[in-house]
Amino acid sequence: MQHEVVVHVRNKPHQVILDNWNRLFPGTAMRRYWGGCEKGFDCAINIDHFTWSPPLASKANLAFVFFPHIDTPPPEGVRLLAVSNFAREHIKFKWNRDADTFYVPIKGIYKPLRKEKVVLHVSRFTEPSEWADKAHRQMIQVFRMYQKELADWQLIFAGAIDPNQDDYFHELLLMAQGLNCSMMPNISDMEVAELYGKASVYWHATGISIPQIPSAQEHLGLAPLEAQSAGCVPVCFNSGGIPEVVLNGKTGILIDDPRQMGQMTVKLAHDWSAWAGMSQQAIQWSIPWQDFDAFKSRLIYAIAGLPIPEMPIYEISTPYKSSDVTAVIPSWNNVEMLKQCVMSLQNTAPDMKVLIINNGEPLGSDLFGDELKKPENVMCHNAGENLGFAGAHRKAEELVDTSLVLMCNDDVVAMGPGWLEMMLREYRDDKVGIVGAKLVYPDGRLQHAGGELDFRRDDIGFHRWFGEADGPWANQVEEVTFCTGACMLVKRELYRIEDYLLDGLNAEDMDICLNAKAKGYKTIYQPAACLLHLEGQTKARTPEWEAKATVNLQKFRSKWAGRQG
Repeated sequence: MQHEVVVHVRNKPHQVILDNWNRLFPGTAMRRYWGGCEKGFDCAINIDHFTWSPPLASKANLAFVFFPHIDTPPPEGVRLLAVSNFAREHIKFKWNRDADTFYVPIKGIYKPLRKEKVVLHVSRFTEPSEWADKAHRQMIQVFRMYQKELADWQLIFAGAIDPNQDDYFHELLLMAQGLNCSMMPNISDMEVAELYGKASVYWHATGISIPQIPSAQEHLGLAPLEAQSAGCVPVCFNSGGIPEVVLNGKTGILIDDPRQMGQMTVKLAHDWSAWAGMSQQAIQWSIPWQDFDAFKSRLIYAIAGLPIPEMPIYEISTPYKSSDVTAVIPSWNNVEMLKQCVMSLQNTAPDMKVLIINNGEPLGSDLFGDELKKPENVMCHNAGENLGFAGAHRKAEELVDTSLVLMCNDDVVAMGPGWLEMMLREYRDDKVGIVGAKLVYPDGRLQHAGGELDFRRDDIGFHRWFGEADGPWANQVEEVTFCTGACMLVKRELYRIEDYLLDGLNAEDMDICLNAKAKGYKTIYQPAACLLHLEGQTKARTPEWEAKATVNLQKFRSKWAGRQG
């Protein structure tokens, strides 16, 4: 069916709306508006903020409303579409008219890039007014207030300079002097997308200086949605339509005053695993907002006079749950640390089974007393000899009956709930065979953030950013060559220690990951699963150990060096 789609311009319509009409109907014609032109169409949609079109179209007359700015209500016979529930409520209050919430989509051009310590804000540079308060001044003040805590961060403002707003823009430049703050006016969409891609945190404070004026608040919040789709964690003023686009504590943080904006950003800057979890959920949450076909369907319902479908909620379902996991923990005469490890796993993932392979002195059944939440989930196999790391896992192969195995050292401590669920979510992709956690030292430095191989190095396998401070660079989900067996979740069919690889090299985890890759599986690093690693407290590297490591390294190199591209 052919349609003639024309945008009649009276006052410049919102660019987002024009973009969406052009995506719906490529080549949309542009004409000057004249009174009564609606008669020539089946459907007329008014997207002017301050003027109404008469309901003269033959089938459907619609008005898309960002906010009821004027006192005069639209004429009867016009169906009102509100940009948000916030706008809908104010339409009812001011005009005593019902409206339907009609969410518009965002472009699908925003993707996560390698993250940096950047706080970004995107909006028009325009003086605060009853029509909009972009709060640039307040954000600069907050950044200055917390410049010591955010000393290695950069604040970037991007957006178009509104007409006659050059003085305001230059005032902001003066305010930002002495700060690591950049203004990027009138840049392209792709340049904005690049900024979203590298920024770690997104600030949005529209309305914060005049919260008592409803029209000055954010009517929906498309920029925070764009930021989330690129993996930025938004810290936003809890006003207007923002609670509809940012899920507090899940995809971002909602704040009530400027000081909180700084406090919450500093908190994220010191807890990158929490940031990683929010970033991942933000990306998933934004997916339905990029669904242009769903937007087209909502428009068709609106034109037909039918109830408009609600936005779908993006739910993350995984093929496994925590009860499908057995944690295998080799241990050798390390009772107190073993207890700390097992208790932390039970406290944070009580449905997971735990299998201790005890290589040392026999452990009694009363090791944990009545401290375990689910004692039936914790089992101990006394080997009667020191089987070593590989031997312990070979023994566990016979005993594990779950779909997934968590290889875990007895010097690893889970610090809070949710880490196992974050690892399990990666199995939504059936090509994922192995998921590794982020491990940190007690002082917060990185011990493991995924591993890479380099056969030119003496140690061959190395952990990325080993011993460095945690940061955004180490907190994005990505495929890696291998993960450490100190905390590595493996599909049962891939959980096999090669017989000829002896203990002493710690190459067993690399071998498992490379075998998985050879079978078409991916190894994924999940930084939102963060555990403490007390590495070094249980190792005794004797000359015999060093000699064994040298032999094993030669064997590993012989097996894999020629097979890595």
